[in-house]
Amino acid sequence: MKIKKLLITFLLSILFLSGCIEQKESKTANTPPASSLSVSPSISGYSPFKVTFYINAHDSNGYITS
Repeated sequence: MKIKKLLITFLLSILFLSGCIEQKESKTANTPPASSLSVSPSISGYSPFKVTFYINAHDSNGYITS
C-alpha cells in the first residue's frame, strides 16, 4: 500500500513538473525561394519559330515553411 502511494505521488509530481517546463520554438529566418526563367534563342523569327524555355528554382533553406 505504501509503495502504491509513493508511485502515485511520483507520477503526479512528474505530471505537474512537465507543465512547468517551457519549450522554445526554433525561430530561424525563412529565406524565400528563388526562381529564374530564360528563353533560347533570344532572337526573333518567323512562324513557326522554335523556342525553348529554361526554368530554375531552388530554396536555400532546403524546405518551404509557409
